[in-house]
Amino acid sequence: MSIAAGITATKATLDVAKILSDLVSRPNIDAVDVRGKLHELLIHAVNAQTALAEAQLEMSELRNQLQEQNRLREIDADLEMDLEGRYLVRKSEKARGLIPYCPTCWGYTKLVPLTLTQHPGAFKCALHDIYFDSREHREYIKRRNEEVNNQRDRRRHRVSDI
Repeated sequence: MSIAAGITATKATLDVAKILSDLVSRPNIDAVDVRGKLHELLIHAVNAQTALAEAQLEMSELRNQLQEQNRLREIDADLEMDLEGRYLVRKSEKARGLIPYCPTCWGYTKLVPLTLTQHPGAFKCALHDIYFDSREHREYIKRRNEEVNNQRDRRRHRVSDI
């Protein structure tokens, strides 16, 4: 039932109440007619109450949807892409240190923080196993590769010295 149906039922209730008032004012009251009109009055009153309750529920649901949309807009306005790591960070969290968030999950309006992996600066989305790396992680990998290459070169030199 709609709000219009509730208003219509309320108007019908008032119309029947007026008819009932007229019926009761007569010198010869027809009890069967009065009972019939009372029954009609109750039906209209229940219909009005039902329509208004449904309208109230719908309004509450719409308010919740609006609040959720506003919350998502606020979060979206606070997010920015870290172009090097290809993950999202909240501008409001910069002072406390950046917490990276998964851009794929945010596409589905879920703000999912990335988890730190075993390597510094490398992150992973726990929901769909996508990895993200920061400049720190790329520098770590570069240093590690250089160390491995240096160790390999030292071993080669030792072997060639023999």
